[in-house]
Amino acid sequence: MSERERKRPVGSHERTGIKSEMVVPVNLERVLLEAAQNSVFYRELTADRAQALARKGYQLRASEQAMLSALPQSALYKMVERLKPEKLTKSAFAKGVVTALAGSLPIFSGCE
Repeated sequence: MSERERKRPVGSHERTGIKSEMVVPVNLERVLLEAAQNSVFYRELTADRAQALARKGYQLRASEQAMLSALPQSALYKMVERLKPEKLTKSAFAKGVVTALAGSLPIFSGCE
């Protein structure tokens, strides 16, 4: 045991950085980013999600498709707004994706 470990209170651990245990689906992340950057795609996505994805050539996994399909319009709007490029730096973008999806977790409790 190192000197540093001995000085920490019992039951504590050293924080080496914040790491999310939630894995952001890459294809869904791309869809959300595209919607944040492209207002035409966003309107198409809100009108008919499956058709908008097919037109752009996005191939979502079943779990990603279930997540996107289960999102109410208001939640999709909030997620896209959080990811607007003019509002985010690169690190803030990643945090925004995780935060947006984490805020929608109760909706996805039945997904794989």
